[in-house]
Amino acid sequence: MKLFKFLITFTIYVFMLNLSSEDLILKVNEDQNDSIILTKYFSVLEDKTNKLNFNDIVSESYSEKFLESKSSGNSLNFGITNSSYWLRLKLKNDGNEKLKRFLEVSYANLSKIEFYKQKEEGVFEQIITGNTLGYETRPYKNRYFIFPITLKENTTEVYYFKIDSIHMLIPAKLWKIDSYHNYEKNDYTFQALYFGITIAMIVFNLLIYISTKDKIYLYYVVLTFFTGLSLANNNGFVKEFIPLNSEVFWKNSVSFLFTISLISFIFLLKNILNTKIKFPKINYLLNVLVIYFFITLISFQFLPRLFTVSARTISVILFLLIIIYAVLKKERSAYFLLIAYLFLFAGSLATGLWGLGILPTNIFTINGFQIGSVLEMMLLAFALADRYNILKQEKLKVQEELVKNLKESEHILEIKVEERTTALTNTLNKIYRDINTAKKIQTSILPKLEKFKDELELHTIYLPMSEVGGDIFDIHFINKKIIRFFIADATGHGIQASLITMAIKTIYDSLKNLEIPPNEVLEILNNQFINSFQTLKTYFTGGILDLNLESKKISYSGGGHPYPILIKNDKTSLNLKTRGTLVGAIENFKFGLIETDFKDDFELFIFTDGIFEEWNDKMEEFGVENLEQELSIHDGSLHVKMENILNKIFSFMQNQPVADDITFIGVKLKH
Repeated sequence: MKLFKFLITFTIYVFMLNLSSEDLILKVNEDQNDSIILTKYFSVLEDKTNKLNFNDIVSESYSEKFLESKSSGNSLNFGITNSSYWLRLKLKNDGNEKLKRFLEVSYANLSKIEFYKQKEEGVFEQIITGNTLGYETRPYKNRYFIFPITLKENTTEVYYFKIDSIHMLIPAKLWKIDSYHNYEKNDYTFQALYFGITIAMIVFNLLIYISTKDKIYLYYVVLTFFTGLSLANNNGFVKEFIPLNSEVFWKNSVSFLFTISLISFIFLLKNILNTKIKFPKINYLLNVLVIYFFITLISFQFLPRLFTVSARTISVILFLLIIIYAVLKKERSAYFLLIAYLFLFAGSLATGLWGLGILPTNIFTINGFQIGSVLEMMLLAFALADRYNILKQEKLKVQEELVKNLKESEHILEIKVEERTTALTNTLNKIYRDINTAKKIQTSILPKLEKFKDELELHTIYLPMSEVGGDIFDIHFINKKIIRFFIADATGHGIQASLITMAIKTIYDSLKNLEIPPNEVLEILNNQFINSFQTLKTYFTGGILDLNLESKKISYSGGGHPYPILIKNDKTSLNLKTRGTLVGAIENFKFGLIETDFKDDFELFIFTDGIFEEWNDKMEEFGVENLEQELSIHDGSLHVKMENILNKIFSFMQNQPVADDITFIGVKLKH
């Protein structure tokens, strides 16, 4: 009975699964609307590898992996992504006549689109176009991507799109051809009106600048020009009228132009609100933003797109907060700015809500951002005119107060500078004395290598990032035949980390002579550290290694620490890997233990992660694999070998700063 219920349940589940994966077919006929939003009719397959080709996705194994878009809005929106997306669309013509239609994808900044339409059974025609390709690749010349199709009578035809783009926004419609031509004419008329107003505002305020020589009008002209150019580029017009075939330019043009617009707006904002005098802290913040945006202009193609988009979005929100703050401070010009900003925001919101399917399709929702932009430009022009009158009145008053307060301010400033310079000098001297004392203390507790000179060839490299560091190590005899090595790396750097190493060393010194296996010593150290310092919520990586000179055995136990490397006589290497977590993280944790035999001509290397977690200017890590390879290749004494490796690491870093404290211990038996 239970088996029967299971089979019934499983059968229903498989049936529902197959049902949910079936494509939604759009039936096309002459009685339908002029245009049909295709969002819900798409089936979607995400290719995270970017390696699938058309033959792959039409195969049975991948065909079943397409999923319903489950979107009721005006567009598919997959955000900022590195994946490719395959879309499948099924159109059915029940009539007895062929139907001609336009497939429109109305987002001009899609980098690359591959469109596949069926010519005959099993044979597909491929069209490749996109924003990064030449305008001549478009099958229909338009600022958007238009694909003419013909639906044969009494057939169901399948179409595929492959879309590669950093910002994956896909608004798609199916149009009757005559209806699209009418829409296209109205669309270009509206765009001409918008850019006509933009050009008029630029020319008018440029003439005012020539007349008054007031830089604020120049900032307004630059802002309006690049805002208009950004929208023209975003709407596909720059591509349509400038035949420039450069993938790098088109892929980054939106980011580049919008960043220049933000810089122009900052200069305009600083001047309208007179932040240098009225809001000096805000003025400083805006100057920092200008420097940041100029840096991104130089290096925009190397920065992660999500990072740059997020930074610009945060900046736009920050501008709004600054304007609101100025309004609360009853700054007259801020009222114009706030209203202008709100118009732009309302227009952008209307277009965004239209894209999600919340607002209906009309000229205001489709072109909301441009309408808001026009209103913003006009209100900013009013703000400039109002500001000009205010400045004339304030200029005389400011000049009088400046003359009055200048001498007094200079005297007060000299006194304050002298007092603060003296206080700062005294504070810095005290800090330097304390740091030097800490450095001497930390250096004094490191082991003296002379007492091992009869048994071992030892070489150690200890390089803190600053005067003091978060690494510590110890070497000592626990009896006549066993030498015990201890190494630890506290979280963080500098003075705080060095204090933690003092605490670690204090606890370890009370345990290091216990003649028990390393893992048991590590377990006791772990528990005592937790009991003593659990309120600090700090941890460290560490390892204990026993070198038994009589039995020729190595025993090692580690907690979250890089594994020691044992180089055998045949130059093969062995990583002493054990089970372990961060010391101080889990009370009563049982650390693993590894044991191995050695011969007299072995080389043993113990280190912290600072020796291999170093980076060059290409954000490439030196890595433990390179370290292991270098340890196996170099010959000669430990001193020469380790210094050569360190020099190679510094050469790899290409003058980049050291990223972590470095501790590097080499061990070799004397013959």
